[in-house]
Amino acid sequence: MLSLFFAACGFFEGGLGGVNDIFADMENGIRKTDEDLFKKHWTAESYNQNLVGKSGLSGARIYEQGSRKKWFLKPDYSKTVKQGNVEIYQCEVYAWEHSKAVDEIFLAVSTKDQKVLGGGEDLSEVKKLAERYNAGGSLEPPK
Repeated sequence: MLSLFFAACGFFEGGLGGVNDIFADMENGIRKTDEDLFKKHWTAESYNQNLVGKSGLSGARIYEQGSRKKWFLKPDYSKTVKQGNVEIYQCEVYAWEHSKAVDEIFLAVSTKDQKVLGGGEDLSEVKKLAERYNAGGSLEPPK
């Protein structure tokens, strides 16, 4: 009975609930080449365009590369940066056929609606995306 209580409260899997679901769905979407499963966790804008800047990728590009090269994003929750209504997750780009990380990116997720705002290799660019989101303005990076 106690384990049911803990599970209901989200204590298993680090107590992260929705965020765990986001990353699990994105991983399964890539592994199973189910773009809809992957895409449902992104804003329409961030899925179709890079909102981060020079180091960023759109959700569609992450999906395409991950499913082709057989990697997914594996977050390190202990390195999460909270910035207003955004949490930024440091993620390994994890190649499952080689059982190792091949790169690293940062992914910004809105805590308001649990949607991915964008991702990129440069933490400062991802933080600037979070600032733009929190300010309520355009999410597009300055030209």
